[in-house]
Amino acid sequence: MPQNKKSKDGRSASSGSTLDQSTAGASDAASPSPSVVPDQTFPGKSWASIIEGESAPPTMTKKDHLKAFGSEDEMQSWAHGAFLSTSVHDLHLKIWDDLSAQIQFFVKLVFPPKCIWNLLDENIKAQLLAISPRAAEFCEDPEYRGCWLLFGAWIWHILHENLFSLDCRDKWSGAEWAAFGCPRQSLGGHMENESNAKTHAYHADRHNLARNIYLRQGPHTCPERLKRIIMLAIKPVVVFRYHDENSVSSSDLLSDHEPEPNTKPFENALSEMVELAIEADFNIVASPHDTRIEMHDPETGKNHGFVFKPGPSMEAHMPSHNEYSGMPVDFIVRPMLRTYGQVKHVHLPSQGDPNYQRNHAYDFGHCERTKPMEVLVNHFVFHEQGQSTEASGPGHEPRSIAIRGKRPHLANDKLD
Repeated sequence: MPQNKKSKDGRSASSGSTLDQSTAGASDAASPSPSVVPDQTFPGKSWASIIEGESAPPTMTKKDHLKAFGSEDEMQSWAHGAFLSTSVHDLHLKIWDDLSAQIQFFVKLVFPPKCIWNLLDENIKAQLLAISPRAAEFCEDPEYRGCWLLFGAWIWHILHENLFSLDCRDKWSGAEWAAFGCPRQSLGGHMENESNAKTHAYHADRHNLARNIYLRQGPHTCPERLKRIIMLAIKPVVVFRYHDENSVSSSDLLSDHEPEPNTKPFENALSEMVELAIEADFNIVASPHDTRIEMHDPETGKNHGFVFKPGPSMEAHMPSHNEYSGMPVDFIVRPMLRTYGQVKHVHLPSQGDPNYQRNHAYDFGHCERTKPMEVLVNHFVFHEQGQSTEASGPGHEPRSIAIRGKRPHLANDKLD
């Protein structure tokens, strides 16, 4: 039976076992993988039990542990943080933020800070215009980084179409994962945000089937496939990074990353971005929760032109612009992440019980966590500072005053 690789930060080192499911909330995500040693006992108190103030169940000895899992090798075969009831915390508080930051870093590394619209082919133009009808203006806007913001949104769309979407059929690795994807595609989009027999049965079956397929086959998709798709999609644009017409004079608009000699910064940045995207997707695929990515405004179904309503589910890319409620959204910088399935009841597992997840009852009618949609709000009007009085006069409407944010100097900061 093949061993599954451990993730860089250790999240997936031992997360599929009863041991780790019972201790996930009390240990740090970067803790080393626990190993079974003679006479060692394993405390069985869960994160949810701590929250509910319940007492700890009996400890699990080495004998009980091996009885439950058969062997240490088998325990490691189930190891992935997506199978834990606490996976939602990891996804919202760590993985999604890391992916967003890596996308911004990748965009600044490989895309031109300005791109003359006429250089792009018609297929690329159509994809960018689908994100914003003012894509041409954003492409040629280096001063306020509109070009990088637009290309970052484009990367999110490529990832959604080729990885996150329920309609993506060709991402699965192997026949078993492909078979798993069929009912997920046909049934998953019709699951209501309610707690009833249908939703409980669907999410429990999805979660348990994903665990068994992962045990037999390993990861659900191939990183090389996604890297190839991204490279082919963006190649017609990145070749213009050093084109004469796309040159910029301001030094702070150049990439913050200066690659060292004999390294491959492009490949490394792409690989890191793809790995994070796949990790996020597997958490969505295999988690006992119901997690959804919103690429459009939930109320209108639009991805641009809808009314900005700051709140828990929507925020401006520039925090200072959150006060501009009611103004039109130029485009979505980062999609919304919402997870349903709050743990309502926790029944303590019996000693040596490997089916810890079955002891959790999820309320799928309750949105447990939301990572707000990040949007660009009325970008060009805000950045016309100093022009409002000059443009005022006969035949001119007064324009809004711009609110400019402080430009970042770190690769992981937001692009302003």
